[in-house]
Amino acid sequence: MTSVLFIEGAPAPYRVDFWNEFGRLVDLTVWFQAGREMGRLWDIEGLGANFRYQILPGMRLGEDKYLNPGIGRTLSAQPFDAYIMSLNCSPTEILAARWLRRRHIPFIFKSDGGFPMRGLECYTAKRGNPLKELTKRKVFPLASLWMSSGSNCTRYLRYYGADPSGIVEYPFSVRSPDASPLEPEERDARKVTEGLNGIVVIYPTRLIPGKGVDTALEAFRSLQSEPLVLLLIGSGPLGEFCREFILKHGLTNVVMKPWLQRTELSKYYQLSDILIFPTLMDTWGLTINEAMAYGLPVVTTPMAGAAHDLVHDGENGFTVRPNEPGALAERLRLLAQDSALRTRLGLRSRDLIVSYTIPRMAEKFVEAVEKLAGMKAVT
Repeated sequence: MTSVLFIEGAPAPYRVDFWNEFGRLVDLTVWFQAGREMGRLWDIEGLGANFRYQILPGMRLGEDKYLNPGIGRTLSAQPFDAYIMSLNCSPTEILAARWLRRRHIPFIFKSDGGFPMRGLECYTAKRGNPLKELTKRKVFPLASLWMSSGSNCTRYLRYYGADPSGIVEYPFSVRSPDASPLEPEERDARKVTEGLNGIVVIYPTRLIPGKGVDTALEAFRSLQSEPLVLLLIGSGPLGEFCREFILKHGLTNVVMKPWLQRTELSKYYQLSDILIFPTLMDTWGLTINEAMAYGLPVVTTPMAGAAHDLVHDGENGFTVRPNEPGALAERLRLLAQDSALRTRLGLRSRDLIVSYTIPRMAEKFVEAVEKLAGMKAVT
């Protein structure tokens, strides 16, 4: 069986599910640059069930940047048939990439998604950091192959120098939930118990800048005459801002819940009718995958990587410009007033997400490893 090393940032539930599936198909070892992601509250189940792993000694330099100074020695001590690493341009990833290149060993960069800074400047106050831009243009081309989460990610990789012929797209997926609908009587009773009166618009997110939480609240401020209720699920530094906004404007159409683990969150998806995801920038947005599995229409922005592959305007949802609560409110008003449209879009969401499974995702990575094996040593 082919031995594969995967260098990743930190464990996360959706990644662990994938590695366990991938580990059924290859002899997999995962090296984590850190033991936990910053600001994440989730439980990690199944870590190492079908793969070996270790947490490298080192330090955190930011939300997804790490320095593990001994990465070269660790790589020297244990050879593998194939090498894959995440592409966040952390110092550890750069050191590992250069170590492999110096030894003419082909390897794969895996990207969950991204946006060139010129695309972000349209929607945020951020301005490009010349050093970061230069680093990406130097680092991205070092690989022999690139795993891309979808069409937007492919554009991102190409922008920073990846060879188009070496890009392999994979269906970025989460574990398929038990998305069977509740009986109408049970659903209605549970909605009453939870204080969810009307058409439920769910938004599970971290309450941090960049997630468009303020846009969602502003939109619902203008929707108080509609039979819509926002179910805002999450925790984070903007929690107090949200509570103060709701109180200040007397919003009776917003219900807040603290962050929930996946098994608990599923109960609320079953009570929901629409997902909103008004992000200013998410490399992908697996929340969209989850909601589609429950048959929900999606209203999101083009700054969610998933929107470019999973959300088809007018077919299973809508995309609106970020930071525009009026546009978000307009689409939600349309869905509130047309139950047949909600049903049609929701059914289409369920159809479109069927091919996004972890087994198919793992198969794509196996294809890439096989392709890598046939490549000559890099120079």
